[in-house]
Amino acid sequence: MIYCPLQRLGNQAPRSERMNKAVDWLQSAAKDTDGVLKSLSELELGDAQRVEIDGDQIFAMLICYESRSPREFLEAHRQYYDIQYVHTGAEAIALTDLDGLEVQSPYDAQKDAALFEPKSDAPTFPLAAGSVALLFPEDAHTPGLVWERPQRVEKIVVKVAI
Repeated sequence: MIYCPLQRLGNQAPRSERMNKAVDWLQSAAKDTDGVLKSLSELELGDAQRVEIDGDQIFAMLICYESRSPREFLEAHRQYYDIQYVHTGAEAIALTDLDGLEVQSPYDAQKDAALFEPKSDAPTFPLAAGSVALLFPEDAHTPGLVWERPQRVEKIVVKVAI
């Protein structure tokens, strides 16, 4: 996982044409140059909206929810990197390596996700407004957890094909 303020992501993310395009799009979206933040702020709790960037190679999900507890699962992806950017609110994200995890739901290629039993000792990191977590396929994670108190979280998750 790479964890940093959004403005530093371009210096820390793996270098590739797709990743560069995704980071550029996210940094532009965070400035609301094309109305993405307006769309995000208009979402009701529990809503999500897909935004096309480059077909199935790069796309974003605008998501609005209330942070929650407890950890019900860890998830991991094989086909996409996850760039998780919190625009409004704050949450915690639990993170651990895939090695030795017990499968809760086998990998589903349509959803690009496998679910694993949560680990109580998985480190948890705050993800506050303006920060970003870049997650790799080996990063089992539980986003959307309560950090300090439950709150509305407006988030952009950019999916970048590996």
